[in-house]
Amino acid sequence: MSSYDKITFHQNFICTVNERWEYLQKIVRQYGKVFGDHQFEVLYNTNTRANEVKILYNRHLPKLNFYLMLEEDWALNTLALLKTIDTKWVVNKAEDYMVTMEKEDWTNIIDEVVNNDIDYCNLTKVNEYGARKYGGYEEGDYGYFYKGVNSPTKSMSGTAIYKVDLWIERLEYFIANRDNPGVKEAIPYPYWTLPNSIEGFFSRIAPMNSDPVLKEWNCYVPKHNLFYHWETDFDDPTKVRQKTKFKQVGY
Repeated sequence: MSSYDKITFHQNFICTVNERWEYLQKIVRQYGKVFGDHQFEVLYNTNTRANEVKILYNRHLPKLNFYLMLEEDWALNTLALLKTIDTKWVVNKAEDYMVTMEKEDWTNIIDEVVNNDIDYCNLTKVNEYGARKYGGYEEGDYGYFYKGVNSPTKSMSGTAIYKVDLWIERLEYFIANRDNPGVKEAIPYPYWTLPNSIEGFFSRIAPMNSDPVLKEWNCYVPKHNLFYHWETDFDDPTKVRQKTKFKQVGY
């Protein structure tokens, strides 16, 4: 069984802005070339463009389950889906990151993750956290290994590879504690419709390098950047486009 068969891709998003729809069409074509051997589980969270997005994903990803789920709660929706996944790992990836690697690069990364039984592989700000060897890092062929307590960032990224059972436990912890007094005031983007709220929670309330669960995780970060955010110029990743701010209810 290849590493592709052991890792499921998950996405949970909406796409209601024209510019982002144009961008998504380019990105999904990339998905097919690099990630097409993975099972994809996609939750779409609005009726707007639901059929267009489904057709787009079906065109490029042969192993796809596409769900329309209108409950506006990112964590609850994701948790329900995770409990149906039968692979050991899941890639949780935002839909608005362009792919900047070849399939061979991705294969090398996921093989190193699977062969070393990694709990969590950070896939964001790799140009910062994977570009050099931080204290507590051990070097692999394609990335660095470290314990959660040695994480150079407090945040548990929403774009990452997780062991499914550990991601489930963390989402359940978030859901059980997010309405506690002071939590919304302490985190950025305190909207339960957005995954940003989860990143903020685990950065401010349960930081990776001190939380009793997270600090014991076996972590990994690639040495080279694999994605660029959609605000990067698609045709020239060295350039950053003018950032566009979107309201929490439409993006």
